[in-house]
Amino acid sequence: MNKEIAPQSSHGGQRQASEGFGLEAIPPSGRLHWLRPTLIYAGCMVSFPVIYAGAILFQMYSFGQSIFGILIALVAILVFDWINSALGADTGRPASMISRGTFGTPVSRWFISVILVLICLGWFGIQVEITSRLFLFSFFSNSTDSFEPSFYCFITIVLGLIFALPSIIGLKIFPWIYFLSIPIILLVSLGSIILTISNFGGIASAFQFLQSGPSSQTSLSYGVTVLIGVAAAQFLMLSDYSRFIRKLWPDSLYIPLTGIIPPGFFLFLTGMILAINSGSGDVVKILVYDLNLPVWVLAVLIFGQGTTVLVGAYSAGLALANIFNITRAESRSWITTLAVFIGIGLACLNFFRYFYYFLFFVALVCPALGIVLAIDHFSFRKRLWKSKKEANWVAFWATFFGCLFGALIPGGYPTFLSIFLSVLIYFLGVYFSSKKKNWPFAVEMKKNKGGLLKFGFPFFHFLFLGSGIAAFLPLFFNSPLEELSVILGCFLIGIGFFLQIKRERGLAVELGGD
Repeated sequence: MNKEIAPQSSHGGQRQASEGFGLEAIPPSGRLHWLRPTLIYAGCMVSFPVIYAGAILFQMYSFGQSIFGILIALVAILVFDWINSALGADTGRPASMISRGTFGTPVSRWFISVILVLICLGWFGIQVEITSRLFLFSFFSNSTDSFEPSFYCFITIVLGLIFALPSIIGLKIFPWIYFLSIPIILLVSLGSIILTISNFGGIASAFQFLQSGPSSQTSLSYGVTVLIGVAAAQFLMLSDYSRFIRKLWPDSLYIPLTGIIPPGFFLFLTGMILAINSGSGDVVKILVYDLNLPVWVLAVLIFGQGTTVLVGAYSAGLALANIFNITRAESRSWITTLAVFIGIGLACLNFFRYFYYFLFFVALVCPALGIVLAIDHFSFRKRLWKSKKEANWVAFWATFFGCLFGALIPGGYPTFLSIFLSVLIYFLGVYFSSKKKNWPFAVEMKKNKGGLLKFGFPFFHFLFLGSGIAAFLPLFFNSPLEELSVILGCFLIGIGFFLQIKRERGLAVELGGD
C-alpha cells in the first residue's frame, strides 16, 4: 500500500521536529521553516576547518589562482548541496535511511552507514582537536605544541563532552546555539582580517603581499579538491537536516544558497589572508601568537568553535542507529553518546595530522554516494521510496569502482571523475540487471524515437553530460579552460535538476517497506 510520508499529527510532529527524530520520516505536519535547518548547516560551515582549507590553498597558489579555485569549489558545493538537500526534503528521511531504498538494507547498514560514521566522527574529532588546541594555546601558552599527553587528553575529553551534549539531547537547542556561535566566529574572523591588514600597514600593502604569493604551475584541481572536501560530506548527509523543510522547491535551494555559500566564501578568504602572517597555515597559532588576540576574545571564539562539533556527532549517531537498526529517537541519544566518545578518542590521537588526506577521501567518496542516491530516487524510482531488505550489489560495486577509478586516473578532478564513473557504471548495471527476472531493484526502460533511453529526463541526461564534461575535459585542457569546463559541467547539472523538480509537485510517495 502506498502512503505519503505524513504519518503523524501536527502537534506530535512539531514536538518531535523540535526535539529530534530518529530514522523515521518527518511528516509534512512536523516540518519547519527552511531557516532553521539552514542555520544549523551554516553553523557547520562556519568553523575552523574551512579557514584552514583557505590557508592551505594560499600555501599552494597565488592570490588570483586561489580566488578562482574558491569560485569553482563554491559552484560545485552549491549544485550538489542543493541536490542532496532536495533528496532529504522529498523523503523526509536521513541519508542512512534513504540509502535503504537504493542500496538495500544490508548494504545501507554496513557500507553507507559505516562510511557516514567514519566521516562524521572524523569531522567531530578534527573539530574537538582544534578547539582543544585553541584552548591550550590561549590559556596555557606553549609555542612548542608539545603539551603533556595526559593533560591534553583531559582537556579534550572535557571540551568534547560539553560541546557534544546538545547533539545527544536532540535538535531543540541547535538553532539557539547557532544564533550565538555563527556571529562569534564571523566577527572574530572579520576582526582578524582587519588586524592582519593593519599589521601590514594598510589594504594596499597587504594586497601587494597577497599578490606576491606562490604562482604554481600545478593544476588547480588539487586545491579545489581540498575546498570541496571541506563541504563534500554535505553532498551525502545534508538530508539529515533538510528533511525538516516544508517544500522541495525552493526551500531545498535556500539552504546552500544562504547558509553555506556566503560563509564558505568569507572563511576561505579569511584563511588566505591570515596565512600571510606566517609561513604556515596553522590558524590557531596565527590567532594566538601572530595576532595576539586578547584572552577574552579567544575564550569567546572557543565557545563559538566548540558548537560546530554538534552536526558531526548528531549525524554519526543517526548512521550508527541505522547500523544497529535503532529507529526510536530516545535510543538515538544513547547511540550518539557512543559516537561522541569515539570522536573524542580520535581527537586525543591527533587525527588532525591527516586533515589533507581526510579531505581527499571525503571529496572522492561522498559526492559519488550522494549522486547515486539522488539519481536513483529522482530518475530511476520516480520519487517512489521503499526500504528494501535485499542488497543492491549493483549500486555498491558501481560506487566502489567509480571512486576507485576516480582516485587512480591521473590528472583532472577526482570528485567529478568518481561521480561520472559511478553514475555510468550504475546505469549500465541497472540496465542489464533489470532484464533479469524478479530482480528487486529493476527499473522499467523504454526508448523514444531517437533511440535514447526515455527515463530520468532531464536530470539523468544533464547529469551524465555535465559530470562527463567536468570529469574529462580537464584531462585535455590547461588552465583556464580546465576550470571553465568544471563550471560548465556543474551549471548543466544544476539546470537539469531544476527542470526535474520544477515539473513535479508535492513530496515523495513512500511504498510499504519490506
